[in-house]
Amino acid sequence: MEPGLIGPNGSGNPPAHGVIRAEVTATLTEVARVKAWLAAAEADLVRRLDAPGAFPEADIADATRCSSSEASTQRERVQISASVTSSP
Repeated sequence: MEPGLIGPNGSGNPPAHGVIRAEVTATLTEVARVKAWLAAAEADLVRRLDAPGAFPEADIADATRCSSSEASTQRERVQISASVTSSP
């Protein structure tokens, strides 16, 4: 029997499929919320590194262990997001 499929009080009867599915979908919803929160936090941190004349891509790449190209893409996303949210 697979882990997580043991019924209440350790019984060998697995819970109904619908119960497992509901728990999994609820957990996926929570994972999506955490990912969204992390993306917003990352965007805020990238925005804080962005200063006139600075080269934040190198700092972003070092901190996140990504390439300079990926860091540049992150920075561009933040700049686009900032321009969209500041539009009237």
